[in-house]
Amino acid sequence: MAYEIKTFDDKSLVLVKTCGDLEAEEFHKMITETEVLCREQLIRKVLVDHTASTVQNISSEEIHGVAMLCKILNEAMGTNGRLAVVLIHDIDYGLGRMWQSYAVNNLSFESELFRNRKDAEDWLND
Repeated sequence: MAYEIKTFDDKSLVLVKTCGDLEAEEFHKMITETEVLCREQLIRKVLVDHTASTVQNISSEEIHGVAMLCKILNEAMGTNGRLAVVLIHDIDYGLGRMWQSYAVNNLSFESELFRNRKDAEDWLND
């Protein structure tokens, strides 16, 4: 498996940690599983940590599809939700910006991209 999804004991956060070369199909599974956890456990914050992976093999069309699928998180996360994505490699960060440009008008919650996990965690805990 190229990803792991877990919640913290205090149910404050869903952590999605990825590794290796990711494919669009894996993103679809991750998003669906994340939505279920957020909805069932009333969690409004998600941290996606891509520091041990790359998304460089995903086409712009697939990135658009991933961005549109993220709309399923709207009801679960609500307007108070936050999604932080950590992308440390330049190519991945650029592709993340592409995702963000596709998704921004379709999401009811805030989403931000970060270059390191500490900044992402700080933003989630503001």
